[in-house]
Amino acid sequence: MILLDTNFILAPFNLGVDVFHELRTKFPGKKLATVPQVKKELARLPGGKAGLQLLDRESVGTVGAEGFADDALLEAAEREKGIVATNDAELKKRCLEEGVPVIFIRGKNRIELVV
Repeated sequence: MILLDTNFILAPFNLGVDVFHELRTKFPGKKLATVPQVKKELARLPGGKAGLQLLDRESVGTVGAEGFADDALLEAAEREKGIVATNDAELKKRCLEEGVPVIFIRGKNRIELVV
């Protein structure tokens, strides 16, 4: 399972990177999901409505977890043995310290996995 952070979901709009195509190409068969806290963040952000629509169009699931968005993503990734997709440096650091792999956007057009 790949768990998507807010900034990763908005990357197609902010950076022009088709992260969903990249994820499906590089990680075929992996389920894409996020946590409710990320959806709440999107609902409050300018341009977030487009992100929510993208989640629906791409059939991204939702998994429950406690706490703020970053805490919930980390908890869900640990529980589901998943990967967190984020460009947030602090969340990336926390994930790697806890042994959770991270996917991030490298440059302007590709994603990379760090384990």
